[in-house]
Amino acid sequence: MDKINILGFTGSTQSKSTALSILEFIRREYSQKFDLRIFNELSQLPLFNPELENELLKQVA
Repeated sequence: MDKINILGFTGSTQSKSTALSILEFIRREYSQKFDLRIFNELSQLPLFNPELENELLKQVA
């Protein structure tokens, strides 16, 4: 049986977050069924808040 590929990420940038611990547990315990890759570079992405988008565009103009 082929493994299911999963990309996991958490909303937290803490290195020891509970959500990350859960993902690591799933990757370890279910490695026969899933190929779980954990994206842990969330803090490297630029911040985005759609509620502020129009306000920021006015400031740039």
